[in-house]
Amino acid sequence: MKQSRSALAQRRRDLAQQIAHLADNQRRLAEELLRLTDDADDDSAPPGLGPSADNGRGRVLVVDDEPVARDALRWVLEDNGYAVQTATNAAEAVQAVESFRPVCVMLDLGIPDQRDGLQLAKVLHNRFGSTLLVIVVSAHSSAEVQREARRAGADYVLAKPVDIQRLNEILGAPGD
Repeated sequence: MKQSRSALAQRRRDLAQQIAHLADNQRRLAEELLRLTDDADDDSAPPGLGPSADNGRGRVLVVDDEPVARDALRWVLEDNGYAVQTATNAAEAVQAVESFRPVCVMLDLGIPDQRDGLQLAKVLHNRFGSTLLVIVVSAHSSAEVQREARRAGADYVLAKPVDIQRLNEILGAPGD
């Protein structure tokens, strides 16, 4: 029995290291993308990276306190025709929902002025009801996280990095 417990503990450590390695690689790639974008002239943003305009796919609010993850998701959404606004915390998110009027809010589980993104999902659900689609985006999309997110009022839980085809299906937009 001890041997199987130690093997299980080792397997957990190995998996945690693999997850950390994947997160580091994702962060490095996003930082490189930011660096390349910063190197470009400010007046000549690459296609899809300029100011958001509603191109028919709808408005999406991205809530994430991590700038690299927030910008990467914003860019993917803009490149796929969505008008995007971003927020870094719950207070900004609620204000943005009222002014920007998105059809969807995509929020990370870890945001600074709430215990977690699930509390913000609950606030959004209670305040805006079914008029607003709430999608929790997380590196951890286990069955437990999905159950908790749905209890909090989230409509969907998507794993990072977001599968844009799956998002298009959820929002009812045709894929490219």
